[in-house]
Amino acid sequence: MHVLWDGGFGGTQRYVSRLVSAFQGSNVQTSALLCAKEGAVINQDELGQDRCSQMLLENGWQLSKSWKGLQAAIKKHKPHILHNHCDSPSIALHLRKLPDVQFVYTEHGDTMTRDRRNWFTTAMWRRFGRFYDRIACNSHFSRKDFVARYPALEPNTIAIPLCLTEDVEVTRHWPRPPVVGFVGRLAPVKGIDRLLKAAAIVRDKVPSVRFVIYGDGDERPKLEELMAELNLEGTVSFQGFCKEPYQAMASMTCFALPSHMETFGLVALEAHHVGVPVVCFDETGVPEVIEDRRTGFVVPQGDIEGFAQAILRLVKDPDLAYSMGTAAEERARGVFGLEEHMRQLTKCYESVLAKH
Repeated sequence: MHVLWDGGFGGTQRYVSRLVSAFQGSNVQTSALLCAKEGAVINQDELGQDRCSQMLLENGWQLSKSWKGLQAAIKKHKPHILHNHCDSPSIALHLRKLPDVQFVYTEHGDTMTRDRRNWFTTAMWRRFGRFYDRIACNSHFSRKDFVARYPALEPNTIAIPLCLTEDVEVTRHWPRPPVVGFVGRLAPVKGIDRLLKAAAIVRDKVPSVRFVIYGDGDERPKLEELMAELNLEGTVSFQGFCKEPYQAMASMTCFALPSHMETFGLVALEAHHVGVPVVCFDETGVPEVIEDRRTGFVVPQGDIEGFAQAILRLVKDPDLAYSMGTAAEERARGVFGLEEHMRQLTKCYESVLAKH
C-alpha cells in the first residue's frame, strides 16, 4: 500500500499514480492511501473505491485521526508492505504499532530540500528510521546525502532511480528561431534568475533566440523585474501553468534546468522522453539522468557563463541538438523505463518480505 500526502500534480504524485496503475494485473497488488483530501491525479474515482483510501487530514500532526485511518486502510487493503512517500509525523510515529506490516520508504528529497523542518526531520529519522525495513532513495546523489545525515541507516538504504511517469507519444518540432525552455515552479531553489542571466548572454550572440518559461510561483514578480533590467522583454516570456508539458517541451530546441538543488530531476527525464537535450548544473541529482555531451551538457554549479555557452552550442547547431535529442529519448526509454523500475522495486519488496 503506497502512502502519500495528496494526489496533486507533483512529481511524487505522478510517480505513485503510475506505479499503482502499472502493477495492476501483476503478482504485486497495489493500493494507495492519501493522507490529505484527494487531488487531481490520484483519487477514488480514478482508482476505484477498492484501491484507494483517504484519511482527510488537515495537517501531519493529527495523530489520533491518522492512526484510525491507518488501521482502517490496513484492514481494507490487507497489505504486506506499507510503502511510504511522505515524511509526515502522522505516519512515522505509528510505525512501531504495526508489527505485522513491513515498511519501505522512498526518499524523494524531503530531507534535503525542507530546511525549515530539518530539526524535526533529523530527530524523527534518528528515532524512527530503524523501523523501516528498506529506505529507497530516488537517486544515488540523494542516497549519498541521506546516508551522510543518518549513517546508522546505511545498511538498509538503497538507490532506486525514478522512472518515466507517463508513456506519451508527441510529435517533435524543431523551432526556428530556436527556443530554450523551462517547466517547473518559480521558486528560489530552481535558479531561474541564473537562467535569465544566461539568456542575456545567449541573446547577445543569437538575437533571434527565444526563452519560454512555464510555471508559476512567488518568485515571478522578482523574475519579471530582472527580465526588464536585463532588457529581455522580447527574448523571454513567462507562460504560467502548463497543462500540456510534454507538448510544450517537444517544441523546444533544448531544455534548461538551472536548479541549485534537484534530488533527481524528473522534469529532465521527461524532456529526454520527448527527444529534447538538457543543460543543467552539477552537484545535483540531474547528472544521473543526463549523459554529459551525449544527451545534454552538465555545467559546473554556478557557472552562468558556461551554462550560456552550452545553450549556445545547441541553438547554433541544429544537427547537434537533433543527435543529442535522439540519444536522450533512447536513454529515457531504456535506462529509465517503467519495466526496469518495476523490476527493481519488486526485488526490493521481495528482499523485505524474505527477512520476515
